[in-house]
Amino acid sequence: MAVWAISTAIVLWNLRKVAKHLGGPARAIVALSIAFLPVVALVSAINHQTYDLRVWNETDKMIDDVSVHMAGKSHSFGVMSSGVTATRAFQPDRPASSAEIRWTGEDGRAHVVEVDLSDVVPRRYDRGVLTFTIYAEESVRAGFFIRKDYAF
Repeated sequence: MAVWAISTAIVLWNLRKVAKHLGGPARAIVALSIAFLPVVALVSAINHQTYDLRVWNETDKMIDDVSVHMAGKSHSFGVMSSGVTATRAFQPDRPASSAEIRWTGEDGRAHVVEVDLSDVVPRRYDRGVLTFTIYAEESVRAGFFIRKDYAF
């Protein structure tokens, strides 16, 4: 986008000189690209979705092999001490209707919890942070919030 802006500025600054060197079809192509590319850039910026994943360990123990599985993708968070939060940027796609949270406890026992996301992410938001909080009683709560630095 920056390269396009700079090259367009140079062309516009020297329009008379550039017009002398360009023939009819080339002149039309340059004019169309100058007019059309800002629209493409604006539309692609508006449609860009980005969701981050955040996992909190609210158990009183360290947990290992923490991962979030949804829409055929796996997002690993590794080892998490008690009270620790980990964040990962992830897919540009809207979150699936459910997610599976997996971890291994200190005792070596594997835990798998299915979380319903159907009412978690508001429909009109294409960006934000999807959170999963793991509790000691082997339950997981999902949440969603908008980061203040996201411009909508």
